[in-house]
Amino acid sequence: MKKIKKIIIFYPSYENGGATKNLQNLITFFTNKNIFVKLITGNARYSNFNYKKKRFEIIKPKKIMSLFFFQRVNYSFSVLRLFFENIRFIDSKNTVILSMQSHLLSVLSCKFLSKKIIIRNSEDPFGATKYADEKFLSILVFLSKFISFNFSDGIITNSKKSLDSIKFFLLNKGKVNLILNPYLNSINKIKKNNYKKNYILAIGRFSKQKNFSFLIDTFADFQKKFKKYKLIIIGSGQKKDEIINQINFLKIKNKVEILNWKENLEKHFRKSKFFILPSLYEGLPNILIDAINNGIPCIASKCSGSMDILKNNKSGLIFDINDKNQLLRLMYKMHYNYNFYNNNAVKFVEKSDRFLIKPQAEKYLNFFYKILDN
Repeated sequence: MKKIKKIIIFYPSYENGGATKNLQNLITFFTNKNIFVKLITGNARYSNFNYKKKRFEIIKPKKIMSLFFFQRVNYSFSVLRLFFENIRFIDSKNTVILSMQSHLLSVLSCKFLSKKIIIRNSEDPFGATKYADEKFLSILVFLSKFISFNFSDGIITNSKKSLDSIKFFLLNKGKVNLILNPYLNSINKIKKNNYKKNYILAIGRFSKQKNFSFLIDTFADFQKKFKKYKLIIIGSGQKKDEIINQINFLKIKNKVEILNWKENLEKHFRKSKFFILPSLYEGLPNILIDAINNGIPCIASKCSGSMDILKNNKSGLIFDINDKNQLLRLMYKMHYNYNFYNNNAVKFVEKSDRFLIKPQAEKYLNFFYKILDN
């Protein structure tokens, strides 16, 4: 078997979020295995995750000059140029190329240079297309995925629904592999807590994808019957003002609290009664993994990943996307049977071991070796 000495990761836009957390965990794992990792990106900085410093390097453009609508194009091609330069003369026998974003250009570059490339898909392609804001652009992205998936040498995805969607694209269906997110450092030790506040918790970006407008509309009806409950939403994003306007319009300002995003969410999980994920689409939502690892009962939309995490209703309740009446019924059910769901959530915490970093990152390495040996 060939020995992997270097991994080149293409990740043009380094932003806060679940995908970046998974990336950091992989870099830490690979560098601790004495594999040199080179991250090609546009905006990353050396941050405080625990990578092995001598085994890690960030490559990014020194300065990107551009005007108005050309900025994004220039940004993309500046990062792509660096990617092309860094893979051009690599030893393909012991170097892995992994694309985590913007797969089309990275895949075409590798095909042009006769290099193998593995891509990681982080969301359900059908859901992302169906619920996109810009339909024409989403169709172009959909077509680019068809090309990227078929011309790549291997694909890693993180949920059963995404796996099935990707297989629909593929001529060679055997090159896609399901690996859960390498997300958790450890499993929490949770004790039963019967003294939670009447809080319903939701966390995420204020974007169309996260579907908070739908949740607020549903909660407005829920609180008419259960007046002691309060909805807590933690997050940030472009649609925050729209969310605040909706809350004011529905006259539930005293029933909904918006908090800015913060790193340590444990105290909010521990004091809230249950957690709701209303997303239109996902890949494998890390915030839902956090929720089950903190022993809070969960209700989630039937988006990609929720059924993998909640084990098809074994550790939480699942509703059809945008089905307000169904979500209301599940919220009533959670309220009336709360002790049952609270006890079950505490028992289910140990199942979070499926998302520990080491076993899932090992699967990445094993898949890399499989692709190199082919």
